[in-house]
Order: sequence, then C-alpha cells, then structure tokens
Amino acid sequence: MVNDYINILYFSGDRSDYQIILPVMKLLPGKLIACHDVPCDKRIYLTGDIQAQVAKVINERFEADYLYIVGDRYEAFAAAAASFFQRIPIAHQGGGAITEGGCFDDQLRHAITKLAHLHFVSCREHYDNLIKLGEEPWRITISGNTLPDRETGEAEPCDILFTQHAIPGQDARAQIRESLSALAELNMPTSITY
Repeated sequence: MVNDYINILYFSGDRSDYQIILPVMKLLPGKLIACHDVPCDKRIYLTGDIQAQVAKVINERFEADYLYIVGDRYEAFAAAAASFFQRIPIAHQGGGAITEGGCFDDQLRHAITKLAHLHFVSCREHYDNLIKLGEEPWRITISGNTLPDRETGEAEPCDILFTQHAIPGQDARAQIRESLSALAELNMPTSITY
C-alpha cells in the first residue's frame, strides 16, 4: 500500500520567516518547530549553544519526510545541518538571493542551499544564481514570494518604501541616521518598515 501523505517538518527561527512559511503550511500541513512565540508542535528557547539545541530537536525526527526552512539565519543553518546528518531531505525557500554589504547572510544562505534537496526561489535571478552554484535545474522551482500581502487598514500613499538591513560590524545608528537624512532631503512621502 502506497502512502500518499508526506510528513513535512517546518522550522521557523523568527517571526519574519514564520510569516513566509504560514501560507505553505496551510496548503501542506505538517509539524512546526519554532524558536519564538507562535502556535507550534515544539518550541526551542534559544540560549547557549543554539546549534546543539536545534540539532537535539531535529534529531527527534518527528517522522519527517522533509524539513522545510526559509532563508539565511543561523538557526535555519543549524536545522539544515542537523537534518542533513539525519538524512531528512531539505526543502529550502529563499536560496539564490544576494545580500549586499558584507553580511553573513550570503554565506549561511548558500551553505543551506548546498545542503538542500529542493529549492523554492522568488524570481529568475535567484534561479540563475542557484544554477551558478551548481544546483540541478529540476530541483529548483520559481515559486514567487509566499509572504502574503497584509491589509493594515487604509493604505497611506507613498512614493518610497524604506527598509534598512544593518551591516554587521558597522555602527547601525550611523547607518540609519545617514539613510534618514537622505530620505529627509528627498522630501517625498515615505513608508518605513521594521
């Protein structure tokens, strides 16, 4: 008898990737491990040796056929490494992106990509980047961005949408001051996200 049900284990290291995973979980139910306060099957409180904590939970196996992870955070890398050694195939969303500015994101994202078996990317450029990294085309799907548009009431008209990702090792306050100064000089309607 063939079992058509796939057991998916989702891993969410922070609220931003939880929002990306949630629409996928609604389509393909599974179990969720989370490192923050959301409804989940197993919560990890990150203190001390994060990699060891994540590996311990992943090693419980949850009878997973796949581990689904997003992005480039250190907790996601720990989950990918633990799954790799447990021989749980990894589905990774967000590979192929490039972060400018010397962040650790690229190295972690590319390392997760190399551990992953299936890749879900948001655009053709990210697909091409994975091909350059040596990934097989049949393993890559251009799925778009799963982050849902959320209505927060009446939208304010704006010409600029601004989000800043601080560069590690540099003065974040100086970075944001310079950016806000430039925005003030433009004197255009701006929405700033955090």
